Amino acid sequence: MSMPFVPETPSVTAARLDDHAAMDKAAQFLAGRGDTTPFHRPEWLAAVAAACGQKGLYLIAERAGRVCGLVPITEMRSALFGKALASSG
Repeated sequence: MSMPFVPETPSVTAARLDDHAAMDKAAQFLAGRGDTTPFHRPEWLAAVAAACGQKGLYLIAERAGRVCGLVPITEMRSALFGKALASSG
């Protein structure tokens, strides 16, 4: 008899740059992958946030307590475009 496949839906949370535990999780996840660029790293997000005065954060997806995906994003504000969330890089 076959058991039905029921995928576990990942939980997604927003993690700020000052959340050191979340940044460590993100860095460890990225270190284990071969398809990342410097633009994915917490250091890049922090540099952009500091240089531009904008807020950087990660959307982190976790399944069973393990990171399964993340998106580095910047909250941008400008007189021309208003407020927007943009992917880092």
